Amino acid sequence: MVESTTKKAAFLREVVGELGLDTVVLPERAEVAARRHELRGSYATASARAVGAPSTVAELTLPFLKVGGQAILQRGGMNDADRAALEDALLVLGGKVIGEHALGADRRIVLVEKTGPTPERFPRRAGIPAKRPLGGAGVSRETYR
Repeated sequence: MVESTTKKAAFLREVVGELGLDTVVLPERAEVAARRHELRGSYATASARAVGAPSTVAELTLPFLKVGGQAILQRGGMNDADRAALEDALLVLGGKVIGEHALGADRRIVLVEKTGPTPERFPRRAGIPAKRPLGGAGVSRETYR
C-alpha cells in the first residue's frame, strides 16, 4: 500500500498488523514510489481512491503494473471528456480500457489493462499528474508522443 499522509500510513500499518496481512505500507507519494526499481512493473493489480481525474489515476497506477496487469479505477460519473482524456492518456501510458461496470447511484468501476511498458518519464513529479492531467482539455495526443 502507498499512502502519502504519514498519519494514515501509520493507521494502515496498525490495521495490517492486527489482521495479520502480509502487506507493506509505504508512507510516500505514488509519484515517488513508482520510481523505485523493486516496485515498478511488479504488480498484477493496482487501485487508487479519491485521487482525481481518471487520467490522473491511470498515470499513478500503471507504472506499478506488469504488462497484462489491471488497474481498477473507482469512479463517480464519467462524462465524454473524462473518457476521451483517459483514452488519450492510456495511449501514452501503455494501457487500454477493457471494461466499465456500473455500481448504481452514478458510481462505476473502470478496468484498464496495461498493454505495454509505461515510459520512464511517468509518473511525472509529485503533484503534476493532478494539476495537469494527461489528455486534458486543449491537449492533443501528439503532445505526449
